[in-house]
Amino acid sequence: MPEEKINVFAYSGFRGEETPRKFVLRGKRIEGVEIQDRWVEEGLGDRATKRFFEVKGSDGGIRA
Repeated sequence: MPEEKINVFAYSGFRGEETPRKFVLRGKRIEGVEIQDRWVEEGLGDRATKRFFEVKGSDGGIRA
């Protein structure tokens, strides 16, 4: 499956940990209803910390 660009609007709480709230996919705005899963990956080459979320959207779809 080819990669798609997704615009994500996140909330940063008092700890500075951002969580996705809504996103735009294929021109459609989708509200994040529930975070189903979350995980962190450490990059080997760039040593960057990357945070991933699996989100249930207002359209009923689940995206990671």
